[in-house]
Amino acid sequence: MIVPQTKSTLLNIALSPDGKWLAYSSNESGSVELYVTSFPDARAKSVVSRGGGGPEPRWSRDGRELFFKSGGRLNVVAVPPGPTFTPGNPQVLFPLAGYRWARNRPQDDVSTDGQRFVMIRDRANAGGRGVVYVENWFNELHVKVDGGER
Repeated sequence: MIVPQTKSTLLNIALSPDGKWLAYSSNESGSVELYVTSFPDARAKSVVSRGGGGPEPRWSRDGRELFFKSGGRLNVVAVPPGPTFTPGNPQVLFPLAGYRWARNRPQDDVSTDGQRFVMIRDRANAGGRGVVYVENWFNELHVKVDGGER
């Protein structure tokens, strides 16, 4: 496997579903941008984002779209099939205000059909809905039902 050789910082790599392209964030231009390079040879390289962006790239399951964050918004570029990487222009999908993200680990994912996203919403913006994690729930249920513990 060849990873692009650069003195710049590389973050958030994502391999395309067909294994031909590697998306990654880098500050090699002076600001963080999203790049895609051929894989495993790293010979061809394209800048995908425009004017900053690129953390947490995600490929659609069919490899025809690449999602990335830029300017507080989730963006997508169309990726036509073919032997060369020729992405379309980035399109804004929706704002990310109120959702969590981290620089060093994924905080979201794309559904298999590419139509929905799983994201972590900040508690203040959750609107009363959310996931509740209960540890040892069976013991608590047992105590409530028949007053004993297991």
